[in-house]
Amino acid sequence: MSVIRYGIVGASGIAQRRVLPAFPHSQHSTATAICSRSLDKARALAAEFEIENACDSLDELLKHVDAVYVATPVHCHLDEARQVISAGKHLLIEKPLGRTAQEGRDILALAESSSVYAMEAYMMKFHPAHAAIHDAVLSGKIGRIVYARARLGCWYPDLAGSWRQDRQLSGGGALMDLGSHLIDLLTWILGPIDSLQAHCNTQLFNYEVEDSATAILHFANGAHGIIESYFSVPDQAGSGVLELIGTEGRIVAEGTVGQSGAGTVTWNIFPTQATYDALQEKTPTAEHESVVYPPFDLYAAQLDYFSNCILQKTPPALNRLDEGVAVLEWIEKAYGAPVSL
Repeated sequence: MSVIRYGIVGASGIAQRRVLPAFPHSQHSTATAICSRSLDKARALAAEFEIENACDSLDELLKHVDAVYVATPVHCHLDEARQVISAGKHLLIEKPLGRTAQEGRDILALAESSSVYAMEAYMMKFHPAHAAIHDAVLSGKIGRIVYARARLGCWYPDLAGSWRQDRQLSGGGALMDLGSHLIDLLTWILGPIDSLQAHCNTQLFNYEVEDSATAILHFANGAHGIIESYFSVPDQAGSGVLELIGTEGRIVAEGTVGQSGAGTVTWNIFPTQATYDALQEKTPTAEHESVVYPPFDLYAAQLDYFSNCILQKTPPALNRLDEGVAVLEWIEKAYGAPVSL
């Protein structure tokens, strides 16, 4: 077997816009089944994306696949993960892993008690820019990291029937949906967090989850960090930003934090500074380089990575479920208590 047969659970926006279009660009993955509560919707998507099997139940979908991509709203994740794992199928599950850290721990325990591979779909690690930044920080290219910042926002006003705006269905708002990406990305680059403080509130809209979240992080290596996640900023102002400042350089990535796989990274490498500059003129003496990244299919790269893990019988080293549980634990700390549903 050189190609993994996937079933897609959920005819959601992320499935239609990103996951299903990615399969033709993946060398080792093919979509052979799709499941939706509406069989007509499943059939329409199956026809559009040339998928052989359209289903209205997960039981039926499981008959046709080696692995399942769970792309449903987060309140469905635990039950669907249990069903997928119990059927002996490999699991690629959208983020966040669950509505609560306990739901995440339950999914982790199910996976660990089975022989299947499971991975969470934090696709931003597959951005070539983020991989380059990760490697540069690991190699000490910009010295010891002092400060990091990650931002992701959008305009997400009150929408009738939106599960992301219903705490019972989502577990949280901007921090849970967007900020989870940022926590995951920064811990991948900088290592574990050891403390967090946050402001989470709804500034503009009327839904019960937060539309604005700012978190201050302290990492185990001593670095400070800020995460900014907002449903309350215009789309034109909400483009993703990733910034790292070290003792020997600065990296600023604009537009890389998001779904497109594009963006620009500016690198500044400083000469080692041994003394205090009383004039504080900050004369630009750094080595400067900007790298423009064209659009890149993060979802196809993610599929190929997971499929290769299955084919090579090697557990995923990226996006492990225990890492996803840790993200949820920090989000609960930001909210001030475990989420009560």
